[in-house]
Amino acid sequence: MMSKKISFLFCCIGFIVFTLPFFGQPVFAEETGKIYPSEEAAVQAEMAALENRIETPGTYPILLRFKKDEKVIQTTIYCTIRGKNTVISDGVAIDANDGVVTIEQIEQLSKADWISLTNAHAWKISDGQPLTVKAVETQAVKKKVGRYPISFQTIEGVQTTVMITVVEDVSAMYHKNNAGNWFEKIMDYSKEPLDYFDRLFLTLIRFTLLFLLLLPLFALVIQYFFATKLVKQVVALVKK
Repeated sequence: MMSKKISFLFCCIGFIVFTLPFFGQPVFAEETGKIYPSEEAAVQAEMAALENRIETPGTYPILLRFKKDEKVIQTTIYCTIRGKNTVISDGVAIDANDGVVTIEQIEQLSKADWISLTNAHAWKISDGQPLTVKAVETQAVKKKVGRYPISFQTIEGVQTTVMITVVEDVSAMYHKNNAGNWFEKIMDYSKEPLDYFDRLFLTLIRFTLLFLLLLPLFALVIQYFFATKLVKQVVALVKK
């Protein structure tokens, strides 16, 4: 009985420690139910929380709860997160990232490849509805090392321009898959070694804690198996 209590205690401790890293994450107002003293305070606080959580430019809904005339008002608004290359005009937004390609890749990349490479996307700022990126202008990109502008445009005529860096060595950012004509991004961990190892260390800790959580359960199963077998043997001896 004592061993079962100890095993149960270890299970509880392992579960608490394993789930501890997931607590304390920033959440939106709809998750906390927080009521702000004014609409302005609600917008400022929730916009700050949105910017901390969202990295991809776009328009996102947030739920606001605030006091007005001794009443609690609840409303949903749409807030737009801008990036370095975000362009907004007449209610339409478009954004794309700078990119890196090799000299060999320039001729092989299609319109869809350029859009995927730079994560080019467009949307309505009124409700975040996605729009189509119609045109991709890559005429300025040359097959020699350097930085060149490329432009993306929506059907509505809203356009953004990003910079593409052309390099010689494919191992700098990409490598070609031997089985097909597509490219896979290679993470350069030398730029952010601490961030990479922090994530790796946290993952190892979680797997270790999960193992410690399951270990007492396995011990209980094994103990039950041997105890049952022993009881059967004792019963058999008594019957004789």
